[in-house]
Amino acid sequence: MAQFDAFKLSDPDKPHATCTLIADVARLVPGSTATLGLAFTIEPKWHIYWNGRNDSGTEPKAEWTLPDGIAVQPMLWPAPKRHVLPGDILDHIYEGNVILLVPVTISPTLKPGSTVTIRAKVDWLVCHEMCVPEDAEVSITLPVGQPGEAPTSSPDETRIRATREALPIPLSKSNPEATVSITPGGDSGFSATISATGATSLAFYPLTDSIRIQDPVESTLKKGSVLTFKVNPPNEDERSLKGVLAVTRPKEASVGSTVAHYWIDVPVGTTSAPSNDREKTKKSW
Repeated sequence: MAQFDAFKLSDPDKPHATCTLIADVARLVPGSTATLGLAFTIEPKWHIYWNGRNDSGTEPKAEWTLPDGIAVQPMLWPAPKRHVLPGDILDHIYEGNVILLVPVTISPTLKPGSTVTIRAKVDWLVCHEMCVPEDAEVSITLPVGQPGEAPTSSPDETRIRATREALPIPLSKSNPEATVSITPGGDSGFSATISATGATSLAFYPLTDSIRIQDPVESTLKKGSVLTFKVNPPNEDERSLKGVLAVTRPKEASVGSTVAHYWIDVPVGTTSAPSNDREKTKKSW
């Protein structure tokens, strides 16, 4: 972790990021699903971390206390942004406001007319010129509706829906928005090439179990429609190129650009579109 000696400088009464627990529904319907959100508000110039590969920080973690009949699923992470510091320190971060989505399943046996409270102990690392560990105990209390009734949107449904719609999506096999090839590159490992027709820039954000990228600071962001970089030979724990691809394209019939995000999971040594499942010594990720 970066600069832990600076922790003592932080005022614990003035957090640099706050977290609240929100939901997309106003009541829970037995036998259905819902989406919770860990909604972070981050002080300007500070950031928290994505759950991919980072040099100087780790992602938020939640420890849940759940009533009977409620089960949480793995968290869904919005696409991050690159953050480069002197010394080739490369992180993938969130700034401003971000919502980490948490799908939940609701048992058919949940009692109509009752209320349930969902709680979580959330820990995160927030950084600017120093890094500070922060935490919060968050909760939300919701009534239980009748089985089969239509869901009722909460005041936070719009924010959660916008976050869900912006999540990275798998590339299509039939009409891929980008293609990926990973071929042998001699003693230096393998060469990965990502192409996206019409793109003005491409960026790749690797997951923690992705094959290691050689020189990630310089090679994982490029203007144009083709991104090429070297990766290490696969090992027992890292066999695929995994992560998020950010594709920037011009807006149609207007000024500006749009960015789309896609999941990549391609085994080293293949040439294919990704599947729908998800002079100085250079640092190798």
